[in-house]
Amino acid sequence: MARLVLHLFGTPRIELDHQPLAIQRRKGAALLAYLAVTQRPHHRDALATLLFPEYDQTGARKNLRRILSSLHGELNHAWLQIDRVSVALPPIAELWADVSHFHHLLVSTRRHDHAPEEACTPCLAALGEAAALYTDDFLRGFTLPDSPDFDDWQRSQSEQLRSELDDVLARLGWGHAAQGAHSIALDYARRRVVLDPLHEAAHRQLIHLYAHAGQPTAAHRQYAECVHMLQAELGLSPTQETDALVEAIKAGQTPSIGKQTTQHSPALIGSNQATASPPTLSTSEAGLPAFLTAQAPASVVDKIIFVARRQELAQLRGFLQRMLAGQGQVVFVTGEAGSGKTALLHEFARQAQEAVPDLIVATGVCNAYGGVGDPYLPFREIMAMITGDVDALWQAGAISRTQALRLWRLLPDAVEALLEHGPNMIGAFVSGSALARRAAAYPLTQGDWGGRLRAQLAQDNRAPRREPWGRGPDQNRIFEEYTQVLRTLAAARPLLLMLDDLHWADASSISLLFYLGRHLAGRRILIVGSYRPEDVALGWHGEPHPLSEVIHEFERQSGEICVSLHEASAEGRYFVDALLDVEPNRFDETFRQALFRHSGGHALFTTELLRDLQERRILIEDANGQWIASPHLDWQTLPARVEGVIARRIGRLDARLRETLTIASVEGEEFTAEVVARVQSLDERQLVQVLGSELDRRHHLVRAQEIRPLGARRLSLYRFRHHLFQKYLYDSLDPVERAYLHETVGATLENLHHDQPEQLALIAAQLARHFQAAGLAEKAIDYRLLAGQQAVKVSANQEALTHFQAGLALLNDLPDTPERARRELNLQVALGVPVTAMRGYAHPDVELVYTRARALCLQLGDVAQLFPALYGLWRMVMIRGQLRAAQTLSDELMDLARSAQDTELLLEACRATGSTALHLGELVTAHTLLEQGLALYDRQQHAAHAFLYGHDPAVSCLGYLAHTLWLLGYPDQAQEWRRQVLHLAEDLSHPLSLCHALVFGAAILHQLRREAPQVQELAQRGLDLATKHTFPLWINSGMILFGWALAEQGQTVAGIAHIRQATADWRATGAGTGIPHFLALLAEAYRRAGEVKTGLTVLAEAFAVVEQTGERWYEAELHRLHGELRWLAGADQAEVERLFQRAQTVAQQQQAKSLELRATVSLCRLWQAQGKTATAHVLLTEVYHWFTEGFDTADLQEARELLTALSLQAR
Repeated sequence: MARLVLHLFGTPRIELDHQPLAIQRRKGAALLAYLAVTQRPHHRDALATLLFPEYDQTGARKNLRRILSSLHGELNHAWLQIDRVSVALPPIAELWADVSHFHHLLVSTRRHDHAPEEACTPCLAALGEAAALYTDDFLRGFTLPDSPDFDDWQRSQSEQLRSELDDVLARLGWGHAAQGAHSIALDYARRRVVLDPLHEAAHRQLIHLYAHAGQPTAAHRQYAECVHMLQAELGLSPTQETDALVEAIKAGQTPSIGKQTTQHSPALIGSNQATASPPTLSTSEAGLPAFLTAQAPASVVDKIIFVARRQELAQLRGFLQRMLAGQGQVVFVTGEAGSGKTALLHEFARQAQEAVPDLIVATGVCNAYGGVGDPYLPFREIMAMITGDVDALWQAGAISRTQALRLWRLLPDAVEALLEHGPNMIGAFVSGSALARRAAAYPLTQGDWGGRLRAQLAQDNRAPRREPWGRGPDQNRIFEEYTQVLRTLAAARPLLLMLDDLHWADASSISLLFYLGRHLAGRRILIVGSYRPEDVALGWHGEPHPLSEVIHEFERQSGEICVSLHEASAEGRYFVDALLDVEPNRFDETFRQALFRHSGGHALFTTELLRDLQERRILIEDANGQWIASPHLDWQTLPARVEGVIARRIGRLDARLRETLTIASVEGEEFTAEVVARVQSLDERQLVQVLGSELDRRHHLVRAQEIRPLGARRLSLYRFRHHLFQKYLYDSLDPVERAYLHETVGATLENLHHDQPEQLALIAAQLARHFQAAGLAEKAIDYRLLAGQQAVKVSANQEALTHFQAGLALLNDLPDTPERARRELNLQVALGVPVTAMRGYAHPDVELVYTRARALCLQLGDVAQLFPALYGLWRMVMIRGQLRAAQTLSDELMDLARSAQDTELLLEACRATGSTALHLGELVTAHTLLEQGLALYDRQQHAAHAFLYGHDPAVSCLGYLAHTLWLLGYPDQAQEWRRQVLHLAEDLSHPLSLCHALVFGAAILHQLRREAPQVQELAQRGLDLATKHTFPLWINSGMILFGWALAEQGQTVAGIAHIRQATADWRATGAGTGIPHFLALLAEAYRRAGEVKTGLTVLAEAFAVVEQTGERWYEAELHRLHGELRWLAGADQAEVERLFQRAQTVAQQQQAKSLELRATVSLCRLWQAQGKTATAHVLLTEVYHWFTEGFDTADLQEARELLTALSLQAR
């Protein structure tokens, strides 16, 4: 595969296979940089909004498609991972970005076993490479003027990278000086000063290193430069620490590098920056950093146009008063986009801070770019502000000076609260290194909170890396700590926390909000959240928005908690004035009052009404460029509502154009010119001219979208400029007119696509909607089926579920006939795949679907559909652990396939019978059947099987074969099947099959081979993919294997927690298969942790499950583990010997040579301890020499080492 290299330090440069690559569109280069730095998939809508904020969502998506298409071609149709939901760059070695490698190098230095202020030789090499990578600031000179959010992100990244470079240069300076490389150390220190000439700590380090290198004159010269820079730029004098250092140099003392590093380098996470105590301010604002004593920047807050909503502010003040009296709670401000929610929050915060001198205000904002993929974003922002992260916000004018001062002065108490009640918050909700820098910039006038913070960070930096917060039981701890920190701070001063745009909040943030809301009683904490009701009402992926339940529960507890901005208040006049005064004008009071009277002060109504007045030239610009009202102004003829504005614009059209748009409105917000032309019996070319010249350029009601090829012809797609135009026209039709037009439009679309089945499938959902609205249930059902099948092909399981369920609901409109039953059968069989994927293989809904499908097959005598129905039932009982029932059903499948003499059915039957045999411990039979199935597989012929049966059959067979071959004693052959299964699954682009390959086909095999790092990597990949697509089975199994890998690598506590929780979650889905294996892994983890008794309890449960389910493929290992744990528990050695021999016997009965080898090694170790070395040597030699491959695996290496030891002892 070619290599893609992204140079993002400095002017962006891109190389493909060592050749410079010119990206034609700047936004294409911006997109590549964004994906490379963030290193995660992003929702297409979020990227469209980020890069094209000036367009509506449809226009933005269209432009994003163009960018993606252009990039795809420029990158030779590789690299970009694009689906209909998200876009990402693949996390593979062939993709290299300098920024990512910079961070990788920094992370590598944190893994060394030494204190963070020290720097070993490998550290210095990595840090030196990182410094060399930083050739200039991030994307220097590259901007997107029309994408301010991207520019904000770019600036933020650049500031963060500069800060990290400062840390790197500091560590390099101290590290090389400690090794006597003074010239190199001085070079890095000088570069650090150049990076930020106002950074006193950098000057002090250079002074120190000059002195240590025997250059006192240079040290004094550097001190003079430091004094000059600080005085000239900031009006400050150097700190006492810098002065003391210079005085020591004057006295002839040479400061020690080791001592200096220890004293002046706080233990920053990932940083050894030599940071000194803060500068002594020469202003009256003692205790404040320079940025709060400088001239105030232009305030963004002051620029917000606020509608003076006295009633709403009064409601919020009432909540504030109750909070000050100790009645803390959560309240909400609601309103549609553009209704003034954010402005109201800012004004309320300003007034509240004026009224309450010690009130602390902090804000967190949810955003559409991170969305649900950025856990706890608004609460992280709040915690950052509470802990003094106000520099950037102040400089940007996003917060007032009053708010910044209060937050800064809160820093000591906030750090104390974190150290006492929320140590796990550091690093999770607030950056430890950033917190240390802020603490270092704060005068430690009272207490030693700064020292305790440094000690905590040093301890955290040496401790094993904590797992990502927010998973499983860790979430409760996070919630408790966050709540306790807030409650501690609120005991001394009231807190006002504001959460903006909660409709974009991630699920974790909403859960934390709910937790906080239930623990605010008696506390002076008020949380005010804002959201758009219409967005919340839309829900998430077909499910209710999680915020809805939270709001309802808070309303149940507290009564009225919402301040609604749905209706424009009487004070909307203030909005009218502010909107008019955005541009120069000479509107008098009469005009202003009239506009307010007609618009009601509603933001959207007012804006649309003004636009209408301008388009009709009733508002004009005079010679000085100021807006005035024309002499022909007639308020009586103007509408008072947006519907009136639209009616007037539509009313200007003649009957022919109105008919055209009315027909278009039936097709939807986006419509097809050729469809409208056929319905109106017009020439298509003529209609396109009318749409372009009249309805687009003249009336500004529609706009051209794209030309879409359709076989030998093309379709011309247009879009209404505002969805309200389409809604107004559609709503103007009576129900009878709508039904007939939907039928006609649907039939026209159908006829246009009749000879293009693939294209027809793409519009199946649209056709289903039209025929359903027309009351034609049969056609609507057929297209619901087709739309759902199309969704399954792109793994859009939720959408498929919706279509199939809608089709089933439409069956109620049909009489009970064989044709109705056949339609239901097709829907039920198709429904099984997405239900299984979304809800788990063993879910009751899966049983209902396939049981109904089987009954319909028997009713109709449909043998063809009976097979997938039986297959679904087999898979369900198999996963539930009902292996005897699974065996019966798999035999039925085999009988059906053989009687039909159908190789496609025989392939699936072999898969079912072979995997069932494997779980029953019938390994030879399983191997034979799985190989037969694999031999029948043809990728082109059987590509559709993944969408009918849930997985690609070859992926499944290969995965099971890999396990079987390892068990039978062929680890190398098993590894080859693992390689093939991953290659095939990655090539298929079928997420469910890829999850099967990653977790079952590959990760479990590496677990069997005792290769923990590979298990962890593969399980994590499977987890990420399963989480993205909501595959509960693979989430849980992936987490179990991930936990085992952690435990094997020494993180036993975290590993055990993962295995226990995921096993419980696995069982909660109804799954029973795999439990003996998972419990064996848990018992292993307990053994590693030294919890022998608990391990034995777990094994007892595993044996009970084996007897209950008949799942015996791992039974021999259970007996061996039982023996190992009993031996550790001090049991009688005769008992231990019997357990090991029982493991041997079971393995021999199953011909599981790998497990027999393990059991034999355990038995021989026991005999070795008993002095029976000769007997042990004979037995182990016989078993070991049976193997013909896999001699580099852990089991065979361990056996060989034991053989060697026995041989020496036997002499």
